[in-house]
Amino acid sequence: MKMTLTEGLAEVKAIGKKLEKKIERAYFVDYCQGEEAKVTVETQQPVSKFEENAKASLQSIQDLFSRHEKIKAAIAKTNAETKVTIGKKEYTIAEAIGIKNTIDKKEALLGRMTHQYSFVIEKLERINREQRSRAHQETLSFLGGNTTDTNRDLYEKNMNDKLRDKLYKIYDPVNLRKKIEDLEEDIIDFKTNVDVALSKKNALTEFEID
Repeated sequence: MKMTLTEGLAEVKAIGKKLEKKIERAYFVDYCQGEEAKVTVETQQPVSKFEENAKASLQSIQDLFSRHEKIKAAIAKTNAETKVTIGKKEYTIAEAIGIKNTIDKKEALLGRMTHQYSFVIEKLERINREQRSRAHQETLSFLGGNTTDTNRDLYEKNMNDKLRDKLYKIYDPVNLRKKIEDLEEDIIDFKTNVDVALSKKNALTEFEID
C-alpha cells in the first residue's frame, strides 16, 4: 500500500503511543499455588486464559514493533532520496532534518564569531584612538603648540612618523565579517522556510509499505 510521509509519520507516532500502553498493561508471567492450580495469583485469571492473554499480548506488541520499524525504514529511505527546496538551497529531506536538529550549533558558532569580531574591533578602535591622542600630544609639544597652516605639513609628517609602527590592525585570516554575514543569512533563510517546506513535501511524497 501507499502512504504519504505525513501519514507515515502520524502512524509511527500513534504506534509509539500504543506500544507504551500495551507494554505498561502487559503480563507475561505470574505464579500460582499447587500442582493443579487453576487461577494465577497476581492477575487472578484462569491459567488457560492467562496463557492465551500473555501470548496474544506479546504477539500484538511484536507486531506493532515490526510495523513501526517497517514504516520508519521506508520513511528514512524516502527522506534520503527526496529533494526539497528550502529558501535558496536544495537538500534531501534527510539533510534538512539533520540541519534542523543541529541548527542550534550553527547559532552557537554565529554567536562566537560575532562576539569575537565585535570584541576585537572595539578594542582595536579604542587602542588606536589612544595611540593617535598620544601622538597628537607629542607632536604638539614638538611644535611648541603651534598648529598653524605653516606647520601643517610638519605636523602631518611628524604624526605619520610616530604612528607608522604604533597603530594596530585587525588580523583576520578567514575574512570573518563575510563569514558572519553568510552564516547569519543561511540560518535565517533556513529557519524561516524549513517547517513549511517540509510540511508541503511530506504531504505530497508517497512511499510503499507492505
